[in-house]
Amino acid sequence: MAVLPDWQNLDLHSINRQPNRTTLIPYACRQSAMAGERGVSPFYKLLNGVWDFYFAPTPEEWAVGFEQEDYELDDEWDVINVPGNWQMEGDYDVPQYTNVAYPIPYDPPYVPDENPVGFYRRIFTLPASWMKRQLFLNFDGVNSAYYVYVNGKQVGFNKVTHMPGEFDITPYVHEGENTLAVKVFKWSDGTYLEDQDCWRFSGIFRDVYLLGVPRTHIRDVRVTSLLDADYKDGVLDVECDVFNYDKRGAGLTLNVALMCDCGCTALEKSFAVDVAAGASATIKLNETVKDARHWTAETPNLYTLLCELKRGDEVIEVQRVRVGFRTVEIKNQQLYVNGVSVKLKGVNRHDTHT
Repeated sequence: MAVLPDWQNLDLHSINRQPNRTTLIPYACRQSAMAGERGVSPFYKLLNGVWDFYFAPTPEEWAVGFEQEDYELDDEWDVINVPGNWQMEGDYDVPQYTNVAYPIPYDPPYVPDENPVGFYRRIFTLPASWMKRQLFLNFDGVNSAYYVYVNGKQVGFNKVTHMPGEFDITPYVHEGENTLAVKVFKWSDGTYLEDQDCWRFSGIFRDVYLLGVPRTHIRDVRVTSLLDADYKDGVLDVECDVFNYDKRGAGLTLNVALMCDCGCTALEKSFAVDVAAGASATIKLNETVKDARHWTAETPNLYTLLCELKRGDEVIEVQRVRVGFRTVEIKNQQLYVNGVSVKLKGVNRHDTHT
């Protein structure tokens, strides 16, 4: 039996993609984390904008060598907005709408031979200071399957259109100008799982950005925030993963603080962290927040959880998660929020804005 290409291989979901985690943007201090503006983070670089673009009606019509740094663009190349959908960005393809029917002949995991491919390129520049960091390249949404290349080297591959894909590109980059190239397939075996009542679009349709994080950093924060049995106090569970790509893993402290929007501190705890080089550690917190402000749709009260990693007095980074205390239950075929029966209106709404 012939080996299926990656975009039709049910046994292959991704290549070199980082494990799934909470979407987090690291900050340099508590003040900037409380503000929550991505652009103020020195660890964040947005790659949205105008990219070079080549459209091929079938996978066989490769733009051969397009991922190489010295590749020369010819007249067949155009430019395209990222994020965007190539059906809306030029005369490349047409939008397709279906409801109950599949957009392609039903023959999983196979897709049509006429499977359009979009080739994307752009240059990004890195300062010398970023060479001391761990660099992760993030795609928040690409339809439908795609390969990623940096400076001529294949970094990885990913499917699942509406799920972020993150790649460690630390070994592939250098100071100064770097070449990022992406090859996007319109159809993949994942198309069969994404059939629904909607328009079919293709391309890099959500943000693309770099995270240049410290070698020792907070990799993930998982939060559960419920109410107690009396729907009075908040019950806060936090798990925080600290990864260490550095040689120095001792002498670390993790401060976890729950902040009210008024600036008051509702809770704060500190933990000593000892993690070996090349390893990770998970710090867990379980606390009760007395008389927590409840979250409902009508009163969307939120707190800000700050996870601050320090070495001595030096702040390494701060992660920020918005937290609302609420308990959602189904009892006697009724939906309850914080112990109160509620009714839903306007569900199953699907909008497309271009």
